Amino acid sequence: MKSLNEGLIIVGSSVRAWLQSGRRAGFDVAAFDFFADWDTLDMLAPCRESFAGEAGAFGSSLRRIASFGDLLDPKHEQIINRCREALICGGFESHVDLVDSLSARIAVLGTDKGQLRRIRDRPGVFKFLRQNGFAIPETKLKLGASDDRSVWLRKECGSSGGQGVRAACAMDVGVVKADDYFQARVPGTSVSAVFLSYRAQWGDVKTLLFGVTHQIVGDPQLGASEFQYCGSIGPMEVSHEISDQIKAIGGCLACEFEILGLWGVDFMVSENVVMPVDVNPRLTASMELFEWTFFKVKPGIRSIVDLHVKACRGQLDVTEFANLKRAISFTNRLVEGKAILFHRGKQALGISPEKFTLIQRMFDSSFFDSAEPGFSVADIPNSGQSIEPGHPILTIRMRMKCHRMLARLHRQAAEIAGFLEDRRG
Repeated sequence: MKSLNEGLIIVGSSVRAWLQSGRRAGFDVAAFDFFADWDTLDMLAPCRESFAGEAGAFGSSLRRIASFGDLLDPKHEQIINRCREALICGGFESHVDLVDSLSARIAVLGTDKGQLRRIRDRPGVFKFLRQNGFAIPETKLKLGASDDRSVWLRKECGSSGGQGVRAACAMDVGVVKADDYFQARVPGTSVSAVFLSYRAQWGDVKTLLFGVTHQIVGDPQLGASEFQYCGSIGPMEVSHEISDQIKAIGGCLACEFEILGLWGVDFMVSENVVMPVDVNPRLTASMELFEWTFFKVKPGIRSIVDLHVKACRGQLDVTEFANLKRAISFTNRLVEGKAILFHRGKQALGISPEKFTLIQRMFDSSFFDSAEPGFSVADIPNSGQSIEPGHPILTIRMRMKCHRMLARLHRQAAEIAGFLEDRRG
């Protein structure tokens, strides 16, 4: 058990993967998210008194919050005060005022809050990239009457996971709304690049490409809405031409906005042209697909969270990272996939004890501590929980020597959705 002020706070809309990763690296984690799923709680079984409510001996814990603002509720003050650092993921980075308030209490690892505010201004980010010679989707703050609305998307600057994206409509013409902007639709394949940025000896920010994944977006077979992020498959092979463009964009962004740690950029790729469509200056959902690579080598870096923390603290051993990169490229490498299954019904889905038991039987804890082929579900709803239409039910995880990953994920999603919808009770 670690002493006072050695704990790590993790905040995001869903933190299961990062709580897992942090514990694997030996951190005492105080985690805050919106779901408190069964498997997230289950990994804390020895610490149930800690997450169940009252403050006790320090150990890894999980608290469910209804909004990010709840993090700073006085009832959480004791937890925050006994932690040394915090890291952010899944949506929290857009609540810059809250990040600012938290950073007044403890060190927040990663990109400085002032730079987070700059990055939140997405039109400003895309203008910067265009000025530096990169191809970007046409971006504007207002649609004119002559604009073809069918080729435009309306986006919220603070959105994540596609939640704040929709097709432009007639009511958008001539309207300017704070924190909203319009971006032209871009054809191609949706990919996400994972970067690692750190300060070099003379203070310059250096950036390395960790890996690329294919993004699953708006997949109706997973119950997702048109622009909703619903999974990833990777590592993904890309050509040298594509890789060079991705590296150039990542390096340029990291230097300008002083991004530190692990972070991501979403791209559309078509005919060897890479166009960035979003920037995520924090841990991203696709990164857990690389967690298994830490089992292929025996470096001083123990997990994704450990790598992120070391880079943010200035403790990164670049040689160790190079060994990790080589592990991703081993012969006959495995492909890993995750698919988020959303509730597509019109009424709330109740998780009865019978349904919970059926889901629980598909959970394999060994999958998350292995580099071998396998299957498991994750982010499992609790028995008695009610899931509203459009909300996530669970996550499907697979690892295999197979390039038909999406078809396998679809088949598994259909089976799970079938028995959840058909069974009563």
